[in-house]
Amino acid sequence: MLKVRYFRIQLPSNIEGFLNAVTMVKDSPENSTIKIRHFSTNNVVFSYALSRLISIKKILEDGSEVSEAIPTIDVYALRIFQTGNRQYLSIIDPPRGARLLIGLLDRIIGDGQYFLEPLELTADLIAQHVKKFDSARLVSAKVRDFEVYEGAVGRLEITSQSGLIPTIAPFLENKFHRIESLTYEVSQRLTQGLVYYYRNGTLKVSGPLVERAFPSFESCFD
Repeated sequence: MLKVRYFRIQLPSNIEGFLNAVTMVKDSPENSTIKIRHFSTNNVVFSYALSRLISIKKILEDGSEVSEAIPTIDVYALRIFQTGNRQYLSIIDPPRGARLLIGLLDRIIGDGQYFLEPLELTADLIAQHVKKFDSARLVSAKVRDFEVYEGAVGRLEITSQSGLIPTIAPFLENKFHRIESLTYEVSQRLTQGLVYYYRNGTLKVSGPLVERAFPSFESCFD
């Protein structure tokens, strides 16, 4: 599985200006963890290595426990690209939340010098994407915030190997609810797999479909 989270971003300049800002930051000794991997007029790929300490417990021969801090490095692959007049940021295997991204962009661009928000995976965007495969059927959906009875709301996952109806479930029709994620079983020629769409702007794709799914998804952007 490959998981990528997408954001809309508005830079204070074009991609070339951002590339120059990355170059200046990565050349400073304290920020040597930023590396440019590829760039073009409308695309820049870079990595960010973040050092941190994790706590582990060891059991000594006498049976006592001691805590020890072990250094580890998390490496993230990021990309900023432009489609039409809009700019986007993607990150592979994203951390929870956007704190890491905001801290990194503040260092590169400057606090308050950019705009960042998760890409909204709307029903129209998802519909455009699944149409790019030979076949697709909705097999799982996680929904939340629907009224069970007065003063009580529910959250659940609905699945069907034969495929869900477009409205997901009869009891959701004409009722307020939020969709957490949708999972489609798709096929392209002789390749079959799963594509997961998450409310926070994340797309997750099973291995055989990766090369097809992500470029076709980005081609649906405005």
